[in-house]
Amino acid sequence: MVSQAMLRQNQSAPSSVIGNSDTGVQQRAALLQDIGDELAERYRWQSLNTPATIVCNGSTTLFGLPSGWGGLSEGESLQSTLFPTLPVVGPITNEQMAAFKALPVSPLQPVWRVIDGKFEFYPAPASGEIYTYNYYSNLWIASATGTPQAGFLADTDVSLIDEKVLISGLEWRWLKSKGLDYAEEFRRYEMRLSRAAGRDDNSREVAMSARRLSSYSTWPGQFPIFDGNGEDGNDLGFV
Repeated sequence: MVSQAMLRQNQSAPSSVIGNSDTGVQQRAALLQDIGDELAERYRWQSLNTPATIVCNGSTTLFGLPSGWGGLSEGESLQSTLFPTLPVVGPITNEQMAAFKALPVSPLQPVWRVIDGKFEFYPAPASGEIYTYNYYSNLWIASATGTPQAGFLADTDVSLIDEKVLISGLEWRWLKSKGLDYAEEFRRYEMRLSRAAGRDDNSREVAMSARRLSSYSTWPGQFPIFDGNGEDGNDLGFV
């Protein structure tokens, strides 16, 4: 990426970047790191969407966040093997957690929040209960063997974010650092970033006006029952 950016700016490409003593190469490496860190925070890239699990022992209520924690996926909740059809209630606020702890009885299913770099559950999940979830990692670089990492450690490391976007970002950031005009390079970078982010968007589409094709295509979340309290001879109630 550094070599490509330098060649496009009519400069000689270095034979290596990591360990290079040239200050210009070192500066570009630092700029590239900054750009990638920013993009990892700015967008939810599919390549950084990471599955994880929490295995419970019946007594522990605090569990450390996974390495590279960048936050849960949008709309993501924890799923429990003990209650497979119900999302685990959370994240709840600090006030809600305090209220739950003050109650004379405990919730049937644990609630959770993220605090002090840990998951906190209340009450303690059951022994053997497993929670599964997906989170976004901020480890946007991978080694040649595929190990995620936070920074470049070798010339063979690769970016998990679109490298063309990073190269374009490096071009305008370097021009800006030198006090040169970078308007066209910045415009090209933003356009390329917009296209890449659009291709990468995997948010679920929700049809607000779609007609149900049959009574079996969805479950509305209610069970009809006869409760004997209906009016006009209609005893059909809902729970």
